[in-house]
Amino acid sequence: MTQTPHPFSRGSTFSFGMAIPEQLPAGYLKSYTPVAHLRKARNDLPSGFIAKLDCFWADPSTTRVLVLHHALTEKWPVGLAEMDVLFRSDSGHVLRSTVVSFIIQRGITK
Repeated sequence: MTQTPHPFSRGSTFSFGMAIPEQLPAGYLKSYTPVAHLRKARNDLPSGFIAKLDCFWADPSTTRVLVLHHALTEKWPVGLAEMDVLFRSDSGHVLRSTVVSFIIQRGITK
C-alpha cells in the first residue's frame, strides 16, 4: 500500500508527531534511543541526506507519541523525501518504524 506524502513547506519549522502502535505497551520504548534522518526519496547515497531530526517524546512516561523536529528548513530541497525512525536499546536491540513520506514544497512568502 502506498501512502500519500505529507505536504511540508520549506522554510517552516518541521514538527511531526509519530504515534507508536497500540500493540506496544505504554512505556515500552523508554530504554530505547530514537534516531531519525530525512532523506531524498530512494536515495541512500550521501547526496540524499537532508537533515538529522531531533527526536523527543511528547510524554516520556508513556512513549506513545514521538515528536520529530527541525527548525532550519530554508535550504531543504523541493521534492519527495522520506524518513523512518531507528530505535536502539541500551542492550543493542534495534527496532525500525515504517517509512513516512513528505513532499517538500517551496514557500511563497519571503
